[in-house]
Amino acid sequence: MTGSREKTKRIEGNKAQKKAISHFRGPCLVAACPGSGKTFVLTQRILYLVRTKKVCPGEILAVTFSKAAAASMQRRFFQIGGSDYRGVCFGTIHSVFYRIAAEGGKGMLPVISETDRNALLENIISHLKAVYGADEMPEIEASAAGAYISARKNGSSFDSSGAPRDPFFEKILRLYRDNLRARRQIDFDDIVPLALQRLKEDPLLEKRTASRWNYILIDEFQDVSPIQYDAVRILAGKESNLFAVGDDDQSIYGFRGSDPSIMRRFAQDYPGCRRILLGINYRCGSDIFRKACRVIRENKNRIRKRCRAKRYERKGVIIQGFPDMNREYDEIMLIAGKAIRHSGESAAVIFRSHLQLQGFLKYIRLKYADRSAWPELLTMHASKGLEFDCVFLPDLNEGVIPVRRAVSRGTVEEERRLFYVAMTRAQKKLHLFYLRGTRENPRLPSRFLKVLGVQDWE
Repeated sequence: MTGSREKTKRIEGNKAQKKAISHFRGPCLVAACPGSGKTFVLTQRILYLVRTKKVCPGEILAVTFSKAAAASMQRRFFQIGGSDYRGVCFGTIHSVFYRIAAEGGKGMLPVISETDRNALLENIISHLKAVYGADEMPEIEASAAGAYISARKNGSSFDSSGAPRDPFFEKILRLYRDNLRARRQIDFDDIVPLALQRLKEDPLLEKRTASRWNYILIDEFQDVSPIQYDAVRILAGKESNLFAVGDDDQSIYGFRGSDPSIMRRFAQDYPGCRRILLGINYRCGSDIFRKACRVIRENKNRIRKRCRAKRYERKGVIIQGFPDMNREYDEIMLIAGKAIRHSGESAAVIFRSHLQLQGFLKYIRLKYADRSAWPELLTMHASKGLEFDCVFLPDLNEGVIPVRRAVSRGTVEEERRLFYVAMTRAQKKLHLFYLRGTRENPRLPSRFLKVLGVQDWE
């Protein structure tokens, strides 16, 4: 494409998408509902900056939170723009700040692997059990200890209830830090705080960092922790050409320190920022999205949005209770099998926990070993960013979702956001299943279903 034609190239997308793509200078906060085309907006805005505004590709940084997401965005960008814009930098927040910290002249210690980290935590927990005894030491899993450590290192209180920090988790944290120091290693959660510390201690490094990229785009902004947000603001420098895209209703990594209120803090820190809502969902049918929005509106800690589905569809949500788990699982396999074999549709069963998933997998391996068409099985956290024609959410009962440990308003709201994320993975059909139990032993459905008309007891 010639330069003159590039200047007149029409921006694709709906009205809100065009506004976001054509934003040039200054801070911009884009609130994007599920399925609203945020990756399309991000890649198109980069092309707009380079082609229309003649920004040098090397001045642009696109940041996301996983290697897979960064690689996907980069691949989509080059598919559209070709190889002429390879100077654009794509990276995860950890890879970007690791390089910045390494430039501070003090070197960087190696990062402990996830496998070694889990093994270290298990050894520390075993040590504390031996010291305090099984009666005094509560049962703590390595994954829970790791989540606590991540939240503490990323500037989160871990529990918004304001309760004092758990003494045994604090002991694990102290021993974990001592062991890493002895091994001369760091973990992923150390990278951004270390980079932030070196930026504050070295004015030349801070100046060089702030002037490196003039245009910064951040995907999944709702997953930013307080410390990561402070570091990103230094990256943006005085120009503040910070383009943040996210959905606080999909903030589901509180155990890693993410905080949905940071999207509101952005608007406070940049009072003149441009605000754009990507409010059209292109993924879900209208019945699915309308009911998902009805659920998430119960949360108080959120940005209010007017969103709608592009595609009208009736009776997209099926809510059903079962007397026992076997009948629930049989119904899932019956409906999913028909969808996959007869209609060629994609189907997924999304669970709150790995334990639930393993229980379902064990059951269907025994009963449906000869069936080749199985739905995809994954957890709610793992489902983020994915979509399927037909989605099943089983075991929607109190104690499962929200989990029993979710007692404060903040933790209950995060569980509701997790449920919302899982609901909005469905394109055509969403099956919400729960156990009603028997007359002698009734089960309590999840409180999140109440707004959809499910009574506590049938």
